[in-house]
Amino acid sequence: MKTYLDNESGLLTLQPGDKQGIKKLDAKGDTFVLQIVPSVALTGATGILAAKPDGIYSGVPVLLDAAWDAPTDPDTTYTFNLDLTSSEFLALFTGEIPQVILMAEVIWTLDGKVRRTQTFQIICARSVYLLTDITPHPTEAMPSFKLSSPDSSQWTISITNDGQIERSKL
Repeated sequence: MKTYLDNESGLLTLQPGDKQGIKKLDAKGDTFVLQIVPSVALTGATGILAAKPDGIYSGVPVLLDAAWDAPTDPDTTYTFNLDLTSSEFLALFTGEIPQVILMAEVIWTLDGKVRRTQTFQIICARSVYLLTDITPHPTEAMPSFKLSSPDSSQWTISITNDGQIERSKL
């Protein structure tokens, strides 16, 4: 997700020069990538992206990239990569919860001065299929099967090559 940072106001937006800050972003998969294009080069700055369960300020971050990938050209994109497969993060998906809401912010330090973006939400959708899930196998047709009648007698039901259904009591 490419975003734009107004260095002066600390506003993180979806369009350069926008006055409406990001309120929420969607995330799903193994990694959430957040790219930040600053309004002015941040040469020498360090950056952190931290996310905690929404409304739990005293908790520890469940997603954290403690050092952005700074560009080689100072006028381009700074990148964060959040691991959506960590045990701390996956533990939030208890039962059959389809998504979790995290609160997040970007913190950057330049020349000893610490700045922060607005708090925004990351809506994290649960993966439907995990690579550890059992792979379904195609069902194989059975030429015959057994049934029990109400009097507890057993029957074998079969089909012939001509499509005729046969039954026999065991």
